[in-house]
Amino acid sequence: MGKLRQPKQAAGGAMNSYEIITKVLTDEMGPGEAKQFLNNIARMVQSKQAQLVQIGQTVFLLNKIDSKGKPLPPGTVMMFPFSAEPEQATQRLKVLPNTLKQMGIKKLVSMTDDKNDVEMAKSMGPNVKVSQQMMFDGQQMSPMYYIEMDL
Repeated sequence: MGKLRQPKQAAGGAMNSYEIITKVLTDEMGPGEAKQFLNNIARMVQSKQAQLVQIGQTVFLLNKIDSKGKPLPPGTVMMFPFSAEPEQATQRLKVLPNTLKQMGIKKLVSMTDDKNDVEMAKSMGPNVKVSQQMMFDGQQMSPMYYIEMDL
């Protein structure tokens, strides 16, 4: 999708990827932290370490590196969703695998601490594997769900 910049709003009131990610991050973190996080996303997209896929009013950030900055195996991406339409997020997630297959992606991974996200991921199809791991969040160990899907 190219660089993450602030283009004009799309026709018909539809939001572009920048607007969707900004809205979600601002709602979750506040404007200061959201701007810093958005700048990090922009750098990753510009350096080709990540790419964005927008389906409706939902944007999927597809990282080609893991949370420690190490490259993922070829054909594997770590997915982070941003949705301005939470009621449609499950439907958007269901069509994502076909889009990823067309892009040559063979495996999708994601991490969450929300059981609702796990249920949403399971709705993507029968080849979704979920495991639970303990992760250090900077202050303490917390349970996280690790989601894998072969496409």
